[in-house]
Amino acid sequence: MRLFWQVDTNVVLLWLLILFFPEVVYGIEWTYFGWRLDPIFSLNEEFNDNPRLSFEQKDAGFITTVSPGLLIGRREERWEVNLGAKLNYEIYNGVDVPDRDSERIRLRSHLHFTERSFFQLNGSYVRDTLLRRVFIEIDEDFLEPIEDIDIGLVDVSTRRNRVQINPSWRYALTERTSVQLGYGFTDLSYAESEEINLINTQQHLLSGKGFYELTPISTLSLNVNATRRTSEDESETDNLEALVGWNHLFSETFQSEARAGYRITSASSNDEEEISSGFVGKLVIRYSTELGLLRGSISRTVTPSGNGRSNQTDRIRIQYTQTIMPRLSFVLRADAFRTESVEDDFSQGERRYFDVEPRLLWNWTRWWAVEVGYHYRRRENESPSEFANSNAVFVAITYTPLIER
Repeated sequence: MRLFWQVDTNVVLLWLLILFFPEVVYGIEWTYFGWRLDPIFSLNEEFNDNPRLSFEQKDAGFITTVSPGLLIGRREERWEVNLGAKLNYEIYNGVDVPDRDSERIRLRSHLHFTERSFFQLNGSYVRDTLLRRVFIEIDEDFLEPIEDIDIGLVDVSTRRNRVQINPSWRYALTERTSVQLGYGFTDLSYAESEEINLINTQQHLLSGKGFYELTPISTLSLNVNATRRTSEDESETDNLEALVGWNHLFSETFQSEARAGYRITSASSNDEEEISSGFVGKLVIRYSTELGLLRGSISRTVTPSGNGRSNQTDRIRIQYTQTIMPRLSFVLRADAFRTESVEDDFSQGERRYFDVEPRLLWNWTRWWAVEVGYHYRRRENESPSEFANSNAVFVAITYTPLIER
């Protein structure tokens, strides 16, 4: 029983400060020369029976996560910019995992040159570990998420650095027709990579999109993407894909977007080249009512892996929010995928990952909220055949400006 009481004294004091003296940081907001500054904060206490998601070493223990941050933004008639910075510090008690910090900086900006011309520049910097996953919102549009699918699949706290930048330009040719050109750059690097065979990679993405508005509620699109991924082991992967899409508003409460197409992938390593092909696509739905919101997606994509190669990934993601009472709501997030290498010579079999997190959220005030929930994770490897489970319960207190909700 000693483990359950082995909690850092500073963490206890911080919890007491927030619970009994919220006015200390209540409703903080600053504005300087047209720039708005808003602090964000969360404190999360979790008990996990297998935080490493390890096949063998299953040490149970507490994880305390302190997350301060700052939002900076400005909005004018023709341009808008938002910058967010967040620091996470995780304290492990009873588990043989070192305490780690992680940082995340995100930029969103757009500029209207004219009524027809629109420029957008978005980017992010992430310094984190592979041990802890972070949900990515389904409707995340500041970047086409290029996710390292190995997040949560490595049972060591390996440090990762990721830089992304994505400028794009959109121009309306007519009232119904528009085109968009974009470029994406991603740099992934790992510390301690030699111990677990992780390879640093860089990715360049060129994209072209065309849109035609059939009706005010229905739009057709054509998307062509060309991606080149290079690794420090001198292997290279080129992926070309073309997709046709349809976005339709069926009603005031139901909206759907579908994209389907074909890919051709060329992978070269050690003067050998292998070509594969297959179908890719994505279906996104959004259903909203006065009391609830459901967002879901089903996709097949080509994604990078920590071993420097490319994987074909089938994925399902769900986010559901239901208001139970004026201040009480239920939130469910679920993520499941299976992935395998597009290179037969490098295939290590199929891998599967499941992640489910139901939680209850009580809005204590307009800014402060208390959350309690349960988190289940499972990973499976086909070769060798093995699986691992993780169960966790948590309680959290968060401070979030209304502009972010």
